Amino acid sequence: MVVFLIYSGLVYLGIASLYWFVVFPINFIEGFLEKSQLNKLFFFVNQVEQKDQILFFIAVVIMAIGLVILIKLYYLNKGLYNLSKTGITVKTTIGTEDKQIIQCLNNALEWLSSDQIALRLGGIYALERIAKVSAQDHWKIMEILSTFVRYQSPGKIHVEQQKQINELSSPLPITEDQKLPIDIQGALTVIARRDSSKELEDQKIDLRNATLIGANLTEANLQEAYLSGSKLQGACLNQANLKGAYVIGANLEGADFNQANLQGAYLIKANLTDACLFDANLEGAFLRRAKLEKAILWNANLQRASLIKANLQEANLEGANLQSTDLRGANLQGAKNLTQKQIELAQIDSETILPDYLIRN
Repeated sequence: MVVFLIYSGLVYLGIASLYWFVVFPINFIEGFLEKSQLNKLFFFVNQVEQKDQILFFIAVVIMAIGLVILIKLYYLNKGLYNLSKTGITVKTTIGTEDKQIIQCLNNALEWLSSDQIALRLGGIYALERIAKVSAQDHWKIMEILSTFVRYQSPGKIHVEQQKQINELSSPLPITEDQKLPIDIQGALTVIARRDSSKELEDQKIDLRNATLIGANLTEANLQEAYLSGSKLQGACLNQANLKGAYVIGANLEGADFNQANLQGAYLIKANLTDACLFDANLEGAFLRRAKLEKAILWNANLQRASLIKANLQEANLEGANLQSTDLRGANLQGAKNLTQKQIELAQIDSETILPDYLIRN
């Protein structure tokens, strides 16, 4: 409607311009010539011929100017029409895309609640695709998947089996019943490889108290994630980013953290018995009262880490960086490959229990 009105106005303007730029100027000049008698200057032609020639010349010039103006008005009108049409198309496209995303999101959520594991898995990967194309839905989808993992993990089904695992001090082989279902693993994989640049500072992955026994989280992006109370026995977190993560009281027995980034992570009272932390970065990590019996800490960076009253019995600390590491009250009885130099760099007190082969300074 707006385009039609603009177009009509321009047409009327063009018609009016024929009078104002052609007819009116000719009449005006004709009257002016008669009054001023300029035709006497052209002595080589008679008065009638002079008047006709001048008027004809002026008319041609004015008509040419008018034609140029009309052409410009035409293209201006065409440009406005195309612009308006393009704007409508863009709005329609955006609206269509939004509707498609909403429809896909509804379908994915419906699949996610299905009793069939294949449909749930399809829903998970459909949500991942939506998160990639729709930045505004990214965090909403991560929250949905995190909630799915927390409430659909095997621990909610095998309560008695999990109770038995928690009561035993030694790691058990993962049985088929305890193995992580592929839909839970799929959701974890999507969370682990998400584009965290789309997230705000206060948006953190929440997997607290989730049962993730044997989960594959290799190279997972779990920076500052909430994993407190989670059960990750036998999980693979090699090269994972857990910088600043909250893993308080989590069961990480037998888990692999080789070359993982655990800088500033909160591992207070965490169970890392038999865990493998080869070349892991634990600088500034909080491991107060953590269980690290028989843990492998080869070349691990424990610089400025807090291991107050931690249990490191029979842990292998070969090549570990203990500079400014707080070992007050820690139990290092039977620790392997620990040198006098390493202990001298660390902070110990009278309650620190050292291996028999080391001397307390």
